[in-house]
Amino acid sequence: MSKYIGAGVPCDLLKKSPTLGSRLWLELDIVPISIEPEAKKGKKETCFWNVKFVDEQADSMARKCIFTPQGGGVALMRHALIRLARQLGVDLKCHPIPEFVPSNVPNAKVAYLPATTDWNLYNQQCHTVGMTELKWPSKKYIIQIARFDPAKGIPDAIAAFGEFCHLLSKHHPTIEVPQLIICGNGSVDDPDGTKVYSQTMNNLKTNFPSLLPSVSVMRLTPNDQLLNTLLSSSHVALQLSNREGFEVKVSEAIHKGIPVIATKSGGIPLQVQHGKNGLLVEAGDSKAVAGYLLQLWTDGEMYGRMSGYARGSVSDEVGTVGNALAWFYLVDQWGNGDGVVPGGRFNVV
Repeated sequence: MSKYIGAGVPCDLLKKSPTLGSRLWLELDIVPISIEPEAKKGKKETCFWNVKFVDEQADSMARKCIFTPQGGGVALMRHALIRLARQLGVDLKCHPIPEFVPSNVPNAKVAYLPATTDWNLYNQQCHTVGMTELKWPSKKYIIQIARFDPAKGIPDAIAAFGEFCHLLSKHHPTIEVPQLIICGNGSVDDPDGTKVYSQTMNNLKTNFPSLLPSVSVMRLTPNDQLLNTLLSSSHVALQLSNREGFEVKVSEAIHKGIPVIATKSGGIPLQVQHGKNGLLVEAGDSKAVAGYLLQLWTDGEMYGRMSGYARGSVSDEVGTVGNALAWFYLVDQWGNGDGVVPGGRFNVV
């Protein structure tokens, strides 16, 4: 049994049939990948592509499709929003975070809405590769869910956890040290995944050997339900990226009432309210992360207050349906002449 997951489509074909890509995705659940044929880019070989038979062109597109990068979690959620809109007969297009908005667009006309998840299974995968297994529920854990990408701050997470363990044993020797889980799914636009994973393990073995029994590092087979389960039962979530857009896992953790310690990178400060539903640090400041971890681990009143606030601090616009309704509302307001003056604010509905 097989399933087609992607289709390489020449740009010329999409020009002749503009709705082909969206229909492939909507009706057949096939990701359309628009590709400019190599021959079209040069002058000398321009005619070569045109004289190829259809089966030869199809074979060329299929080969290029294999190596074409796709988006991460935010892109997938954006596609979910667009697919829902298409089902409802709405022509919808997206925009990103403030840094990506053209400077000639008046701020008063800009509105933002956010991007929209079995223990045995996890431990089975750990056992297969000889990785430290989860000991939950007998032991709590801290988690960072992210692809193994150089921008995700994985070395900072390990350094922060090491410093936190030192502080905990020094100031609160009777409190048990938790586990640290660093995991994520692979992706076709994740060329550094294997390299970063190897670097992570080498870093642990060389610089933090004492942490090995307490740290579980896994590149998981794609399974949103497993990631959701892991995040739901964590005690604290980390997101220590040094470059980031809108990080979906931050909103998911906050929605579950899990305090987040994250960097001030990209769109993360728009998601985390410092001191209320999470804590913000400068990228690379592992000591600050360790200090906040110690506070959340030893101050039950602080943790409870932050967790309680977090559950009610994520608006419905984070979910696909709520996100779609918010966009439809804005379009309706502008379309009927009433208008909205968002002034660059988030959650303007």
